[in-house]
Amino acid sequence: MPSPEIEQRIRDRAYYIWLEEGAPPGRSVEHWLRAEAELRAKGQVRTDGPKSAPPARPANPAPLAPRPRKKTT
Repeated sequence: MPSPEIEQRIRDRAYYIWLEEGAPPGRSVEHWLRAEAELRAKGQVRTDGPKSAPPARPANPAPLAPRPRKKTT
């Protein structure tokens, strides 16, 4: 398990990858592993031992922004 500092770096990078890809739902593990691989390639994450797993996330996270309401007449 990575240190809390390393985990935060991975989380931050995964978040930016998610944003860069248009915030698609259901790809958090893919983004986490990609972020970890990028940081590992840059030497910012230790390469010994198995890859870490992303922290558990709620099954249905809240949306980022409320959807516009339809006008009722």
